[in-house]
Amino acid sequence: MDFFSKKINAIDLLNTPLKYNLHMKEISITTTFSGYDSLQDLPTDIQNLMSYAIEIRKKAYAPYSKFRVGAKSSSR
Repeated sequence: MDFFSKKINAIDLLNTPLKYNLHMKEISITTTFSGYDSLQDLPTDIQNLMSYAIEIRKKAYAPYSKFRVGAKSSSR
């Protein structure tokens, strides 16, 4: 019976040294973004998407957090 098919009690797991050699893989994620000073600095197609998202945000339903979000997607 291997590690994943064996039922383990949570207390036993905390009190027992790990006998299995599990190898974890490290993954690095890098993000790059561009910042603009105003909506007019954006390319025209992106300006249209942003304008739509801003309008939709005004209609967002956020009764508890009051954090309204608008989004629009595009497939280029």
